Amino acid sequence: MEEPCRFVIVGEVDHGKSTLIGRILYDAGSIAQDKIKELQSSGENSEFSCLLDHLEEERAQSRTIDTTEVFFKIGAKSYLIIDSPGHLEFIKNMITGSTHAEGAVLIVEALSGIGDQTRRHLLLLSLLGISRILVVVNKMDLAGFKEEIFLKLKSEIEPLFEKLGLKACGFIPVSALSGDNVIKRSKNMPYYRGGSLAENLKKLKSSPAKKSACSFFSVQDIYDVQSESIVVGPVLSGCIKRKSKVKILPQARTAKIESICIYPRFTRTAVKGQNPGIVLSGVGKINRGDIISSLDFTKEALSEFKAVIFWFSGSPVKRIENLSIKCATQESSCIVEIERFLNTLTFDWQNDCNGSGLEITEAAIKTDSPIVVLDFYDLPALGRFVLSINGRVLAGGIVRMR
Repeated sequence: MEEPCRFVIVGEVDHGKSTLIGRILYDAGSIAQDKIKELQSSGENSEFSCLLDHLEEERAQSRTIDTTEVFFKIGAKSYLIIDSPGHLEFIKNMITGSTHAEGAVLIVEALSGIGDQTRRHLLLLSLLGISRILVVVNKMDLAGFKEEIFLKLKSEIEPLFEKLGLKACGFIPVSALSGDNVIKRSKNMPYYRGGSLAENLKKLKSSPAKKSACSFFSVQDIYDVQSESIVVGPVLSGCIKRKSKVKILPQARTAKIESICIYPRFTRTAVKGQNPGIVLSGVGKINRGDIISSLDFTKEALSEFKAVIFWFSGSPVKRIENLSIKCATQESSCIVEIERFLNTLTFDWQNDCNGSGLEITEAAIKTDSPIVVLDFYDLPALGRFVLSINGRVLAGGIVRMR
């Protein structure tokens, strides 16, 4: 079964994000009739944004994550909308790995145009490597469905994409409230022939991932069962095979995989996304946080590397000591030395912080113990990390090696 295309919807407050999601779900037939009748009979506002509010209230009882994920289908294609209440929550979830988006839909109101949040959203999408973006120009009904307003906004957004190295998959004029160009093509905008939002969503689907040159397994725990030590953890990339030789990092020791079990069955292989238990031979003690790689991985664990860091609260000072860094299951004490700050409105690097609530910095990280890290764009699982002090998360970051 094909995995659904996962995409995030971002936009300024009051630009119609909730209404757009509600309209998509309604027109795609993803809202049960009894839910619609229940909402109508409650006397609440019947706008489509209330459909999303209703779903969020239900999920709030069983979820702690600051993100709503909504599944829907259009024909044979499956999609998953990721809706975060703000850019800060989205960053947190992307960095910790609890959220993964293949593409994005940027929603901009036709009359209000580009705001500071729009600029920040594009910047964050660029930094996180989300390059497939559809731009939805919403509330075209309030703009009289005029072509010149749509084209003017399109011409204002395109330079932002160019400066950030992004390329829009399409610009779509819509009215989420009336449904124009959301699921069905609009008759009110004959000048636009690019297809509805639903027809364009397929452009957000990632190409089939290339097989990773190296395989990685992160040691999460070790269980001693009778005379054997069973090493448990996720396969981060590639494929591990029974009877194959592997490398244990950061010490660079070699070992052999004697057996692989994905409960309750033994198997010959385990692939990315699976969490097997494995038994190794030819090696001594294994520790939580060790990284097991295929022999073709020739790089060493690092004690110093460059990174882009997203600070979740407060303005960081230039040098911060006694921090803890966590990458996959690896942990170490570290020092962070900030080299420059990113202006989230002009996209330029500068010497001082912005005071905008989300500081983005380029920094050097020095760890007490060597850890295995890769460039975020090569392997996100070993390219993202969290920084904390005394158990309080201060920031998240991505490793940059080029």
